[in-house]
Amino acid sequence: MLAELEIENLAVIAHARIPFSPRLNVFTGETGAGKSILLHGIHAVLGQRVTRDIVRTGCKKAVVTALFTHLDPLVCARLDALSISHVDDELLLTREIAADGGSAARVNGHTTTVSVLREIGDALINIHGQHDNQVLLAPECHLQILDSFGGDDTLLQEYQETFRQLQQAAKRLNQLVKLEQDKGAPPASAESTGCRGGRAGAGTGRRGCPGRRDEPFAARRKYCGGTAGGGRCH
Repeated sequence: MLAELEIENLAVIAHARIPFSPRLNVFTGETGAGKSILLHGIHAVLGQRVTRDIVRTGCKKAVVTALFTHLDPLVCARLDALSISHVDDELLLTREIAADGGSAARVNGHTTTVSVLREIGDALINIHGQHDNQVLLAPECHLQILDSFGGDDTLLQEYQETFRQLQQAAKRLNQLVKLEQDKGAPPASAESTGCRGGRAGAGTGRRGCPGRRDEPFAARRKYCGGTAGGGRCH
């Protein structure tokens, strides 16, 4: 869950630190109070695209920090896949947006990319709104949703393990095939290499190696009676 959100120099907010309750949290206020800015801050720290116009006027950068606790197993699995440690079941995300258009991201204090923030953020928060992305509309999440609904991933794990073994076997087979092809390829001799680059044989009018390609033609002419029109082949 999102335990705390800290915002600095974002739009009209100079500084705000907002702790969240594990129960329902509601933000109310008149138009222009800054409710939507909180959502912009959450979007930013989750790796979504933001513009430099969101930086507070006169400031060099805006900083949004979010602390997540009681991480879902899906989030932990994604962090493990990205080789990101998560001690004490906590995760700290930070996003900086510079007034000149630059951007920086950190996970648990370590520098990372905005795309990594986005990949983690997809599993952390699902924002529902008229124009916001919803996980139910993302085709790449449909299989995962169905598997989670089933409640038993034993068959899925067996399939994934079998598929990994198949990939390893296919990779090994390709290596063996390439090795056999390399062993079976005849070495290029100096003589054959010279023949491919040889000039036309003297007096033959044909390109090739003198004494090789022209000799069968000479023997055939001799057997057929000497000249092309002076004899008959038997």
